[in-house]
Amino acid sequence: MLLEEYDEAEIEELFKEEGRREGRIEGRREGKAEEKKQSITKLATHYISNDPSLSEEDAVKMATEILA
Repeated sequence: MLLEEYDEAEIEELFKEEGRREGRIEGRREGKAEEKKQSITKLATHYISNDPSLSEEDAVKMATEILA
């Protein structure tokens, strides 16, 4: 169907649907990033609990490398 065949309301609905789709995609990306951050934090905490002399920064670097 050509764009000229759509009325204004239909076009607006198409743009809304596209916006919702983009929002869901962005939400999944943010969720995955948050999940990875939590995994890094959990692993770094584990490293520190097993080796208290390990700095927080080094533990985060190690966890990041393992989970990359």
